[in-house]
Order: sequence, then structure tokens, then C-alpha cells
Amino acid sequence: DRLEQLMACDPVNGEVRVPDDLASVLYWRHRDLKIRYENDVSFFKRASGILEETLTELADSEKALRESEAQHKTIFQNSPLGMVLFNPEGIIVDCNDRFAELMGAAKQALIGFNALKKAGHQMIRDELKKAVKGKRTVFEGEYTSVVGGKTTDLRVIFNPVNPGRTSTQV
Repeated sequence: DRLEQLMACDPVNGEVRVPDDLASVLYWRHRDLKIRYENDVSFFKRASGILEETLTELADSEKALRESEAQHKTIFQNSPLGMVLFNPEGIIVDCNDRFAELMGAAKQALIGFNALKKAGHQMIRDELKKAVKGKRTVFEGEYTSVVGGKTTDLRVIFNPVNPGRTSTQV
């Protein structure tokens, strides 16, 4: 809200009018910012306070995001279930060690594999194709890994990262 107060300005003929409750007008000319304030000497104090609070909130949000990302990565990497992340083109961009074990291949050999085009079972390709278009799908059956050559019974749940979108990671 505070940042919106400062940013809710409309340029008109080379000036930006700050909302009336701040009672100030900002002018700019040729990359030089000229500031004129009317009827409110405390405008800069308030603007500075708003900016400081906004930057603090941003820093706190970024810290929380980094912590959440670390937690999710730990869960992904240490899951007892095989987990894999496909980009919208069906290419493996990440997988955990359990998935590599199920496929009988090194993780590095799996990353970059285009499952949408090269997966060894047509039903896998069909379900993945639906999933990258935003639909949650399931495959159950025997599968032989193209990369590792290992055959195993699989139950795969393809969960789109952005369900309902026409192009999404899975």
C-alpha cells in the first residue's frame, strides 16, 4: 500500500503528481530530477520512511523465499520416491537420486533427456504431453528406461507446476 501511494502517479506533460494527501509535485526534465514540494515539508521524511519499510519488507521476503527454496530442494533430493522435473517441452531439467536409480542411469545422463519425444513407452509420452498442457495425469505399467535400460513397474503421477496453463513445467 505504501509503495503504491508513491507509485500511483500519472505522468502528465512532464510531471508526476503524487496523490493529494501527500500534497507534493515531482517534476523531471532531461534526466535531472527536480523536486518541488507544496504545503508539506515532511513529504521527504514520509517518503524516506515508506521506502525504508518497503526495502525491509523486500529483504525479509527474499530471505523467506531462499529458506523455502532450500527446504523444497531438500525434500525433492531426499524423497524416498523418484522425483523428476520436466520443462514445458518435456525435457528433464532435474531429478533426484531415487529416480535415477529407478531408471538405472546416472542423474547426469537423465538431465537433458527429451521424454516427450524419446520415452520408451507411448503411453508415458501421451500422459506427459497432457501434463505439460496443464492436466494432471497418471501412468501405471511396466516401463523400460531408454537411458538406463532398466525395466520396472511404475506408477507415475504427472503434476503440472501451473495446472490449467497451456505450457507448464511438470
